[in-house]
Amino acid sequence: MQDRVSLKNLIATLLADNSVGAVTPAKYRQCLEALTDSAMIIESDSAIQVLTVTIPSADILTGNTTPIVLIESPGPGHIVKVISAMIKIVYGTTPYATHTNFLIQYETQNVNIIGASPFGVSSDAYNLMNLEETNGVAPADIEDNAVILTVDAGDPTAGDSDIEITLYYSII
Repeated sequence: MQDRVSLKNLIATLLADNSVGAVTPAKYRQCLEALTDSAMIIESDSAIQVLTVTIPSADILTGNTTPIVLIESPGPGHIVKVISAMIKIVYGTTPYATHTNFLIQYETQNVNIIGASPFGVSSDAYNLMNLEETNGVAPADIEDNAVILTVDAGDPTAGDSDIEITLYYSII
């Protein structure tokens, strides 16, 4: 039998365990990993899943023309609910140029899950992503939709850094 843990209790535990008073990215990730490792359930009775994928620079360079599917469509009547996202840029030798923001979206309706995030950096970097509010979205716009990564406004003209994406999500 699986333990049931409310989000409120989980956050209280995270904060209580953090003796210095600030929630660090490492502590946040540890908490989310604990959820996944012990198959705990949050609110919707959907298990939290973790996806970690490395996107090679060649795919980033064509990311507007050919968006990258991160999570396949969950099927009719279901929605992928992204809970948290972390992006790590593994810097190569040349920063991305011209179009240097990416979006994580639902595929068919281009509803943003995560808004523009810059990746035109010249060193290794982490982006801890904020999710966009999606109030008033019609169910048909997000149900049975894959989650994609796309480059905003056009393909980059240069760059050779791989991007590692970690998504915590559930299917509801």
